[in-house]
Amino acid sequence: MKRTALKRRAPLRARKPWRPRRRKPVGVIEADIWREGLGGCAVCRQEGGKCEGRVQAHHIIRKSTLLALGFHDFVMDKRNRLAVCEHRHEQHTCAHRLIPRRLLPASVFEFAEELGLGWYLDRHYPEEQV
Repeated sequence: MKRTALKRRAPLRARKPWRPRRRKPVGVIEADIWREGLGGCAVCRQEGGKCEGRVQAHHIIRKSTLLALGFHDFVMDKRNRLAVCEHRHEQHTCAHRLIPRRLLPASVFEFAEELGLGWYLDRHYPEEQV
């Protein structure tokens, strides 16, 4: 059986070397404003535990939820934050040990009511069982 050479329709082109995509830089000013005036861990102080790690600003209503529902202007609203240490933040995020509803600031309930997200707080921060 005789084989014929494959013919290309267009010549090969040299490709650019692969580079990882650059991420858009997070607004440094916006992030600094978000962390401004946090104070100490609100959870460990109330539970009598010992803080482990730096204090972080926890989004009580997740950023992804706010973005998915179209509340882009409210992602960095300070009413939606709680100061927690790294260890306790990780425990809550992984649903290992949730932050009790009683420790949430009153401002987050106003924030959720304003956006109609009271259901989110009920689902993710249930009342404690006595």
